[in-house]
Amino acid sequence: MKTKLIVGLAALILSVPLMAQTKSVSGKVVSKTDGQPLAGVAVTIDGNNSVYAITDLDGAYSIKADNGNVLVFTMMGYAEFRQTVGKSAVYDIALEDEVL
Repeated sequence: MKTKLIVGLAALILSVPLMAQTKSVSGKVVSKTDGQPLAGVAVTIDGNNSVYAITDLDGAYSIKADNGNVLVFTMMGYAEFRQTVGKSAVYDIALEDEVL
């Protein structure tokens, strides 16, 4: 009985790091051309459009994401940018003008 309890607790403890680790990810989005902040950039999680953020007047955003999620930054007139969430909680992005 004691052995089963210890094995069960060990399995529980070892499985905790495998669970999704949702965190707040934030940063600033600017134009790569002139470095000016971009307001109105849509920030979504690839495959989950129900979670999103919009940059404010200073180009700042904040979104809840898990490690491994891919953030997608889109704005009319700029090329789409994708950023995989890793250990960092801050991702500053410079969007390039879209070539037509």
